[in-house]
Amino acid sequence: MEDIRHTIRTRCLEKEQPFCSSACPFHLDVREFVSRIGRGSFNSAWRLYSNAVGFPAAVALLCPAPCEAVCPRKETDGSIALNLLERSILARASSLLPPNYNMPSKKGRFAVVGAGLSGLGCALRLANRKYGVTIFEREGSWGGALRNHPERDAIFADFERQFMHEKYDLRLNSPVDSLEELLGDFDGVYVATGKGGNLFGLPSTPPNSLPAATSLPGVFLGGEAAGAAPMEALAQGLQAANLLEGWFKTGNMKSAPLIPPTKMKLDPSALLPAPAVFPAAGKVYSKEEAKAEAERCVQCRCDACIRHCGFLSYFEKFPKRIDEEVEVTITPGTLDGNGTVATRLISTCNECGLCKEVCPVDIDVGEYLRGSHRIMREKGAMPWVWHEFWLRDMAFSNSDRAALVLLPPGGKKSDFLFFPGCQLGASDPCYVLESYRALLK
Repeated sequence: MEDIRHTIRTRCLEKEQPFCSSACPFHLDVREFVSRIGRGSFNSAWRLYSNAVGFPAAVALLCPAPCEAVCPRKETDGSIALNLLERSILARASSLLPPNYNMPSKKGRFAVVGAGLSGLGCALRLANRKYGVTIFEREGSWGGALRNHPERDAIFADFERQFMHEKYDLRLNSPVDSLEELLGDFDGVYVATGKGGNLFGLPSTPPNSLPAATSLPGVFLGGEAAGAAPMEALAQGLQAANLLEGWFKTGNMKSAPLIPPTKMKLDPSALLPAPAVFPAAGKVYSKEEAKAEAERCVQCRCDACIRHCGFLSYFEKFPKRIDEEVEVTITPGTLDGNGTVATRLISTCNECGLCKEVCPVDIDVGEYLRGSHRIMREKGAMPWVWHEFWLRDMAFSNSDRAALVLLPPGGKKSDFLFFPGCQLGASDPCYVLESYRALLK
């Protein structure tokens, strides 16, 4: 019982990220994103996207879409065109202006060294939270390596749009010579000096462990300066704001936690044919085209047990939810000790073993529920209504009152025994009678 419970809690893949979200540097909730587009909620989808990436228009132009490379539809009828959906919602949303919240300024002043994607991402998040932010840039404009990008104007316009309601100090042509001097004036520093930039003697760390706390208290490092690609650099800048805030509030120097790759296992039966949608006119989808493309998404989730098991499908509950409800039922925490949340559920499974057969990690919900049923029986907590009728029916069916021994007409003994079994008579008594008459002939 405990082994199965541990397996459910530690190995069940229901809550694993879908492949696209796992591959996304920002870990965008793609399932919710495409779901909103599928409902025609373009403004809501834009807000979700903007909150995740910081600079939505810039990211839609720059992102190489690693999500599309891992989409399960790639090998069948084409990946979900997520980058095209991103650009389409930017074109179809009623407004691209960021919200303007009337919040008081907070204590805490932070310095960001470098005004490229990573530095600006960190500065934006801190400014959104109403901290004092000063950005130091050695060149004459922000943007870092994007100053020479073909889409520079659109990207820079997005920078200005996202910062339009925020207070920040951008100091151009202001190289930084010493981090120690900055720490004398600021509560924390984020170093994002770009590819080949000055690391101020800080050791470069592997990109997958960024943004990272450094040996200098209050100083964090991230972005292309430490080897990250542009989109990863921006994502690290957004994360760095959390680390700086944590340092300011608690004094703890922590690097960003590593998010392991998804362990998702998709049931192949989910991939029903759905041809890709292409824009009929222009470079982005119309609203109807965007909805149609979003609806191709199968909402990747490890749900083989729900798909194949009638019991789990009827209750619409995954193993982890079942475990939670069973735990409350067999170990009630209520004052009167009367937990009945999952009593019916525990008594309904017929323990056929199908859930284990289709589960990629061999979770046997039936065995778990059988053990739970036994615990409740031992405690005297299982209501008699769930079992008494069937026990009485079995006792009756095994008694002399349910037995019939019939000799041939006029006979005193038989050479053969006709035993039709219970199922034949239960199906239709006529089958038994007619078979018996045929044998008599």
